[in-house]
Amino acid sequence: MDYLQENNLLKLDVTEETKTQLSGISQWSNIYAIISFVNLGLGLITTIYSIFLLSKFDNYAAGISNLIGYLFTAGISLLLNITLFVAAKNLKAGIEGNEQGQFNMGIRKLNSFFKITGILFIIVLVITILATIIGIIIGATGMYKSFR
Repeated sequence: MDYLQENNLLKLDVTEETKTQLSGISQWSNIYAIISFVNLGLGLITTIYSIFLLSKFDNYAAGISNLIGYLFTAGISLLLNITLFVAAKNLKAGIEGNEQGQFNMGIRKLNSFFKITGILFIIVLVITILATIIGIIIGATGMYKSFR
């Protein structure tokens, strides 16, 4: 990209409207990250409460599996939310302070956030499709055997 900028092959005109739009992206990214942090906290409270309830019924295995599942998803979510939060802060600082380095870091973090989110979405989508196909196959063979 530096090569393109040095040779004037790519020139971007950052107008006040562009700055306003980028500030809006920064603001909403920040809000999204904060809401996600709160959601993680509520999820932790819910998980602890469900473990407490399950322990009353001597079902410790279900409580531990619940905790492990939460920690796995919360870990991924926490890393994504931190990435988004840092991106929002760097974008805002870069725009307000006219600091190119911070702005570029914000764009890189935002890019990472959307790449990872997209990859995770594709993985979950593939797993869901495979589970659906397997469920249909199992259901169809089970129904076939019940009609014999």
